[in-house]
Amino acid sequence: MGVKQATNDERRALWETLLFRSKIGRLKRRDIKQAAADFGFGRSVLSRLWEREVRSMRDRVMAVVEARWNLRGRKKKDRAALCQKI
Repeated sequence: MGVKQATNDERRALWETLLFRSKIGRLKRRDIKQAAADFGFGRSVLSRLWEREVRSMRDRVMAVVEARWNLRGRKKKDRAALCQKI
């Protein structure tokens, strides 16, 4: 049994929900906990998402809520150079 991963659509919905509940970039005391219960995710997941998106908004860039799964694991190597040596 693993941890549920949020899809990009779910991340967008979470971000919009938290953004709707915020006032001047700040959330009320129980907003993250309530949104976590509504969407079925842990409180820490929403907290990480909120912090990441607020940080990206400080740079005057549109919030990027896409998952960063492609940054995990072993990186792909270009095997064309190796094939030419053989």
